[in-house]
Amino acid sequence: MRLIDSGAAAWLILPEREVSLAKVASANGRYSNGITTLEIDGTNATLDDGPANLFKGCKVPGKEEPAKKEEPVKEAPAKEAPAK
Repeated sequence: MRLIDSGAAAWLILPEREVSLAKVASANGRYSNGITTLEIDGTNATLDDGPANLFKGCKVPGKEEPAKKEEPVKEAPAKEAPAK
């Protein structure tokens, strides 16, 4: 997906075809051609391409969320065998 015409349209490259979607004037971040609709909200995008194709939670190129810092795995202390 690429925004074209200074953001006035979105160009989608799908496996079976390419399609241009015009920006919907009444909705911010929404592009449609009457059949296919693309909604961009921050870093997430949803593509509704009719009843057979719905893609939710897609990431917008170049707007990835910052990576979360992972905490190191802490090992449990070893248990000592009871004294005999």
